[in-house]
Amino acid sequence: SPVWRHAIFVVVNLFCIYGFLKRPKYFIYLYIVLIIQQYYSHGQHLIKLWELEHKVHWISFAVLILMTIGLICLLEDYKTNKIVDNEKK
Repeated sequence: SPVWRHAIFVVVNLFCIYGFLKRPKYFIYLYIVLIIQQYYSHGQHLIKLWELEHKVHWISFAVLILMTIGLICLLEDYKTNKIVDNEKK
């Protein structure tokens, strides 16, 4: 892969670290876009490798599982904070 692709990957990872630590309200929407892109690319790779060689690409599998867990955590946090915000009103 070209250097610019790795640079984008580093920037996206840094932004995700910031998003998970600070949890700005807009982050969940950007994370959903990212997870869709990852399911498209890593999911496609998983399917093709399985169809061609009957092998599992464990890195792609782990990326999809961990990102899904991250999304579930963000959704739970969003729901919890929304409940807390409603109780304050």
